[in-house]
Amino acid sequence: MKAVLFIVEIMRILVILFLGMFILTKIEIGIYELIWKKEFIDINYYLMWIGNVLVIFLVYRNKLQFSGWYKSNVHTKISGKWLWMNIGIVTICIGLGLFIH
Repeated sequence: MKAVLFIVEIMRILVILFLGMFILTKIEIGIYELIWKKEFIDINYYLMWIGNVLVIFLVYRNKLQFSGWYKSNVHTKISGKWLWMNIGIVTICIGLGLFIH
């Protein structure tokens, strides 16, 4: 039974990842078009995707893993120091992705 719940949790993670990437990318496209007044072309989207994956990872590790189907004794939140360091990396990745053409 625990193996089935683990597989269901992996599928949940993938759905969260795809939905999160879709939503964050749409928001970033809107910001890009608002700032530069042109279509979403010539952008370093690889950096933005790295930032988006990190955002989803941080949200999952600090909130969503505790509400899933798979229960484990080793679930822990990311510590404050690492959390703020990752938020800085996310800001840099998304910011550079938006402003470096």
